[in-house]
Amino acid sequence: MKNHRRCMTPVAPKFSDSHFQEILAKLEPKLPGEGPLLQRYENWRRAFVIPKDKLDTVFQLAIKACRERTLAHIKLPPRRKFYRRICHK
Repeated sequence: MKNHRRCMTPVAPKFSDSHFQEILAKLEPKLPGEGPLLQRYENWRRAFVIPKDKLDTVFQLAIKACRERTLAHIKLPPRRKFYRRICHK
């Protein structure tokens, strides 16, 4: 039972505060703009958020592109309707 518990029980790694400070120090010069690091990160991240009204179009185009690239290498079954579920917070 001990081995099972050791394998199946998740244990979060423990890091010192200095570990995180080192990571933040490396991020500091990489994020553009001025102001606090968190605000610059949020500004950078927003550029990658897909507006809800464009989400379906973006997903359909991405699926189409993936299918085309895959077909260049292997044969796929005929097109099937692709269902997806989006969870709203």
